[in-house]
Amino acid sequence: HVWYGSITREVSDLGYRLATIDPSHAGEYIENMKAFRVELAKLYDAATSLFDPAKSTFIATESVPVNLLVDQVRMTDLTPPELTRAVANETDIPPAVMLETTKLLKSGKVAILVFNEQVSSTQSDQLIATAKTAGVPTVGFSENLPAGETYISWMTKNIAALATALGQG
Repeated sequence: HVWYGSITREVSDLGYRLATIDPSHAGEYIENMKAFRVELAKLYDAATSLFDPAKSTFIATESVPVNLLVDQVRMTDLTPPELTRAVANETDIPPAVMLETTKLLKSGKVAILVFNEQVSSTQSDQLIATAKTAGVPTVGFSENLPAGETYISWMTKNIAALATALGQG
């Protein structure tokens, strides 16, 4: 899920490596890299501007957008580690962890619940329903670039959805 983190360094590395591999097009690679980095900076600024101490916590049914939320928006992940571990291992979330997560969602301590739009389970659906009932906004993120989108347009839409959920859009 590196695409949800800050990828400026990776873009720079790739641009310079391509220029080394194909020197006849080096100028084009470098210019494209610079232009892309400008767009990445705009995304980063948009994401970091969402920080609100009053709405700084989240629960994730899957780790897809966690890098974006923690590293850029500076939110705190309240997801119980056992939930994250169960999802990563493709096992059921233990009942006690489901209960703990449900209580957290109902406690008023969680600003948003985020989930993977491309993966659904009875348990994640139950947590989404609990969040909605408790008045906790939910935001879906996808793991893969949607058809017809560029990376920049995709992330722009993700940040806009996050802003809306946090009452800033």
